[in-house]
Amino acid sequence: SHLIMIQSDVTEQKRMEDALDAAAKALQTTFMDIQNITEATRALQTVLPVTSHGEFRRARFALDILRCPDLSGDLASCFTLNNQYIGVYVADLRTRGIPTALNSLMLSQLLCAGAGQSLLYRPMSRTSNEYEICEPVEVMERVRIDPRMAREVIGSLSLAYGVLDSG
Repeated sequence: SHLIMIQSDVTEQKRMEDALDAAAKALQTTFMDIQNITEATRALQTVLPVTSHGEFRRARFALDILRCPDLSGDLASCFTLNNQYIGVYVADLRTRGIPTALNSLMLSQLLCAGAGQSLLYRPMSRTSNEYEICEPVEVMERVRIDPRMAREVIGSLSLAYGVLDSG
């Protein structure tokens, strides 16, 4: 009786299979990141009008935003605060990516024109349900210390906010 043994080294083949598996996993992660960025970009663009024209008594505004395919955190708006005052802001978050976009959305909510959760208003007294408009300096400070805003975002935020008397 004869015994024939064939031995082959599959180390290289195994290494190549492992590298191919790692590349496939990295590709899947990249694809998921692209989907997340695309979704975040769409969400951010919902708060940015392509063109906005506002007329508030004697003041007129025009806002034209060129949408960028990259995910960023830039915002701008003008809106009525009450019958006499107009709020205007321009914000730039210098960082990019999904966390920036989400924080930009949060900032747009904090600067919305409605009283209550908005940083633009403060209660007239502790027991009152009436609100008054905050001064721009106070709004800037409230944005800086608000716990809903990520600390790393605050360090990259440029915000110009003003109140105009349209009366």
